[in-house]
Amino acid sequence: MGDPAKLLIIGEPRANDQAEESRLAADQEFRKALHLHRLWLNKQEGGARASLHELELVNPQIAALNLSFAVLSGISFARGSLHGAVFEGAEIEQCDWEDVDLLDADFSRAEVSRCRFPFANLNSATLVEGKFQNVQMPEARLVGAHCIEAFFSRCDFGLTLAQKSSWNRARLIECHFGESDLTNSVWYGAQCQFVRFPKANLNAVNGSRSRFLHCEFQYSQLRHARFSGADLSGSQFVHCDLTEADLRQTNLSSASFRDATLWGARLEGANLRGADLRGANLQGARELSAAQLLQARTDKDTILPNGSGGPYMKFSGAERTRRAG
Repeated sequence: MGDPAKLLIIGEPRANDQAEESRLAADQEFRKALHLHRLWLNKQEGGARASLHELELVNPQIAALNLSFAVLSGISFARGSLHGAVFEGAEIEQCDWEDVDLLDADFSRAEVSRCRFPFANLNSATLVEGKFQNVQMPEARLVGAHCIEAFFSRCDFGLTLAQKSSWNRARLIECHFGESDLTNSVWYGAQCQFVRFPKANLNAVNGSRSRFLHCEFQYSQLRHARFSGADLSGSQFVHCDLTEADLRQTNLSSASFRDATLWGARLEGANLRGADLRGANLQGARELSAAQLLQARTDKDTILPNGSGGPYMKFSGAERTRRAG
C-alpha cells in the first residue's frame, strides 16, 4: 500500500473540485431561476415563478435582487450582500441568512418560517404586514426597521439593535427581546402577549394605545416611556426603571412593579387594581389619587409619592407629591 499521507493529499483536490462544481451548479441554477422569475414578474413570454429548494449560495453578492412572490426553501444566503433586495409576498422557509447584509430589504407581506437571521443587517428593512413564525434573529440589526402590522410568533430577537424601529399595530406572541436595544421604538396600537423583554433598553419607547398582556420586562430600562391608554395588565416590571414614564389612563391591573422605580411617572386615571407596588419607588409620581393607591399592594419598602414610607394609609395624603420649598 502507498503512504496514507500521500493518499490523503492526492484525494483533497478531488473533494475541493467536487465542492467547487457543486457551488457553481447552485449559482447557475439560482441565476437561471432569477432570469425566468424576472420575466414572470414582468408578464413576459417564457417566464416562470421562482421555486428554489436546498441551495447553498457562497457569499452571494447580488444587486437589485427581486424575488417577490418566489418560493424559497432551504436556501443559504449566509454572509452575502443583498442591499435593497425585494422579497415582497415571498414564501420563505428554513433559509439561512446569517450575517447577510439586507440593508433596505423588503419583506413586506412575506411569509417567513423557521429561518435564521443571526447577525444579519436589517437596518431600514421593510417587514410591513409580513408573517414571521419561529424565526431566529439573535444579535441582528433592525435600526429604523418598519414592522408595521406584521405578525411575529415565537421569534427570537435577543440582543438585537432596533433603535427607532416601528412596530405600530404589529401582533407578537411568545417572542423574546432579551437585552435588546429598542430605544425610541414605536409600538402604537401593537398587540403583544407573553412577550419577554428582560434587561432590554426601552427608553423613550412609544407604546400608546398598545396591549402588552402578561409580558415580562424585568430589569429593563423604560425611562420616559409612553404607555398612555395602553393595556399592560398582568405584565411584570420587576426592578424596572420607569422614571418619568407616561402611564396615564393605562390598565395596570395585576401588573407587578416590585422594586421598580416610578419616580416622576404620570399615573392619572391608571387602573391599579391588584397592582403590586411593594418595594417600588413612587417618589414624585404625579396625578395619583388615594382611590388608586388603595387598589394596589404596597408595603413598608414602598416609597410613596410624597417621599414617605409605605404601606399607603387612607387619608394620609401620601398620594400627593411634596411641593418644593
